[in-house]
Amino acid sequence: MINILILFLSVIAVIFLFQQLIKAKRSGRFIQTIRDLFVVLLALAMTSAIFYIVFRLVIRFFI
Repeated sequence: MINILILFLSVIAVIFLFQQLIKAKRSGRFIQTIRDLFVVLLALAMTSAIFYIVFRLVIRFFI
């Protein structure tokens, strides 16, 4: 259940940052918004990797 919550919040954050990216292109803050977008995507990738590793360990030791 927590995985679904994290995924949902991450998708909302990515959508919000894409919206901010479009606004930033007009106001000249493009590089800062790209940096923020990459931070969110990196956090999402790290979260996915951690859950995958934990899932593999649970399968190996408990099943």
